[in-house]
Amino acid sequence: MRTNRHHSPPRWATTLLGWWTDPNTREEVEGDLLELYNHWVQTVGKRKADWRYSLSALKLLRPLARKQSN
Repeated sequence: MRTNRHHSPPRWATTLLGWWTDPNTREEVEGDLLELYNHWVQTVGKRKADWRYSLSALKLLRPLARKQSN
């Protein structure tokens, strides 16, 4: 039986994305990652979902940083 508790991704990863993401695409990027996070919580649990979300956020930093420097 699944519970419908609200889970939140790691705040530090969301904050980091907010600093590096273009304001025009921030909502889309955060929304997509949040959808993935909610799926991960349901399929692999909160701990692994937090890990996957954090890793995904870190992986996005390089492409986002490269885009801003141009």
